[in-house]
Amino acid sequence: MLDGRIVQTPITELDYDALRPYLPERSKVIAKLELFQHTGSFKARGAQLSIDLLDEASKAAGVVTASAGNHAIALSWAARKAGIKAVVVMPETVDQVKVATVKQLGGRIEFVKDLVAVFEKLDTLSTEERLSIVHPYDAKGMILGASTCGLELITQVPDLDVAVVPVGGGALIGGISSALKRTNPRIEVIGIEPTGANVMSQSLNAGHPTHLDQINSIADSLGAPKSLPLSFGVVQTHVDDIVTVVDEQILEASALMFSTLKVAVEPACAAALAGVCGPLRERLEGKTVGVIACGSNISPEKAMANITKGAALLSTP
Repeated sequence: MLDGRIVQTPITELDYDALRPYLPERSKVIAKLELFQHTGSFKARGAQLSIDLLDEASKAAGVVTASAGNHAIALSWAARKAGIKAVVVMPETVDQVKVATVKQLGGRIEFVKDLVAVFEKLDTLSTEERLSIVHPYDAKGMILGASTCGLELITQVPDLDVAVVPVGGGALIGGISSALKRTNPRIEVIGIEPTGANVMSQSLNAGHPTHLDQINSIADSLGAPKSLPLSFGVVQTHVDDIVTVVDEQILEASALMFSTLKVAVEPACAAALAGVCGPLRERLEGKTVGVIACGSNISPEKAMANITKGAALLSTP
């Protein structure tokens, strides 16, 4: 359903002299560059499918979502392509580049205090304005959209042993893991969460969806305040493990991606590499590893500040 409507994003082997000391020994680590997708993140896949799944009356009324940025941008873009209205709820602290992009794409923004408050406002707007919710992660279309990324990855890397995927609300890793496991059940799928936004880890430990009272991570795109039944169920079924990284590890990975790939990414995009170079380093020795680089919507000023901080933290292993 997405043929000709998405970018089949490229892969690149992270075979750089400057990066090799940080990677698992004897491993082949390959990054899938979803930051080169339409709208700068993987979200463009699911946003289009989610609108496709609406009936005509719902399309006529318009759509609404809550987002720290990437989903807001993707839904605004997909809604404009479909000729329908899009309203997005965003926290006041969101990167102004994301705000400007949403407005440029024709989305209407409603601001709230923080990531915890966005979903309360989402429900209110949906009821008051009769808008269809396109949830950023607990939605069939978003999970199916992410699965197309997984199918591309296994086609591009047929000898894949492990996929390492950033985790926010669970749609990305849920879709990718379901596609990979159906293709080759032996592939291990590992999620990476920030320690300050680890709702999926807590939910899996509890055996049911849970919520966080606050989000405390530089990776705001991964800052889901709660897990929800649909995406949680897919993750619980198909994902082998989730590990956490601290913000300092994410900053270090951001600096490594800039120094080697020459890309300036948002913190969420560096999370998977942070996991590979950090808590998963020994576990992934000798394996072929796919790393999902999920998005790049960040202001130049914030990107360079993160890169500078990360470079200062780095020391050769």
